[in-house]
Amino acid sequence: MNDPIKILEDEHEVILKVLDTLDVFASKKNSLPDYDRGADILYFLKTYADGVHHGKEEALLFPAMEAKGFSAQNGPTAIMRQEHDVGRSLVVGMKEELQASIRQNAAVSALFRQRAASFSGLLREHIEKENHCLFAMAREALTAGELGTLGERFAKADGENFPDAVRKRCLDIAGPIPTRNESPCGCC
Repeated sequence: MNDPIKILEDEHEVILKVLDTLDVFASKKNSLPDYDRGADILYFLKTYADGVHHGKEEALLFPAMEAKGFSAQNGPTAIMRQEHDVGRSLVVGMKEELQASIRQNAAVSALFRQRAASFSGLLREHIEKENHCLFAMAREALTAGELGTLGERFAKADGENFPDAVRKRCLDIAGPIPTRNESPCGCC
């Protein structure tokens, strides 16, 4: 069985790795950044984090939870959707700022760095809430059969909306992801 919650948690690991890369990229105040790397990071955030990951949550997980009585207006799924929207707005702003920096052959702006820090903080907190609260609620509310069906629907959505070439590009941008039992440095 494809465990949909495990799928989302694994995607969180990939997203967190790219947030680390975004943090480093945005920390370079005075030097000319690798704009291709910045564009890749933003592509990943729009395509994988939002399109693939948030897409499954909004189209499949949240409605399944709402069918079990969670409020779409005031409940945890509403809060998660709102945070997705804030993140989308920050990514659009970062893209505009990066493009302006490219045109001016300048270091990324203070506004880009501010948006990147806001986005990274927002998404890290968001992932923490999902991993430790929302997903536990979903596991409690949904039966094993419903979770199995949801996992199948996740696989179908990925197959339809995430072609192999796009998947490869996103995972190449993310780079190697340590397993949960490995330290990031690999030394312990």
